[in-house]
Amino acid sequence: MLSASAGLAIACLPDILEPAVHPNHRAFFHSLAFNGIAAILLWRRLNNPNVNALEKITLSVIGSAYLSHPLLDATTPKGLPSI
Repeated sequence: MLSASAGLAIACLPDILEPAVHPNHRAFFHSLAFNGIAAILLWRRLNNPNVNALEKITLSVIGSAYLSHPLLDATTPKGLPSI
């Protein structure tokens, strides 16, 4: 239950950081560049043998939740900015 609640809150983070106050609100935190870097850093941390299991679970929830938002936004007609 805690993971689901945290995931829901974190998935909303891009729109909290860049509110949809106009049609072109998607900027840095919605960008392909930012989310690509975030995905690479997450992947590297999760594949580090020195990271304990609890941290990997926590990072998986946070990363999956955050990255799900721009992934879904990318499927809209407006898409995502590249930078």
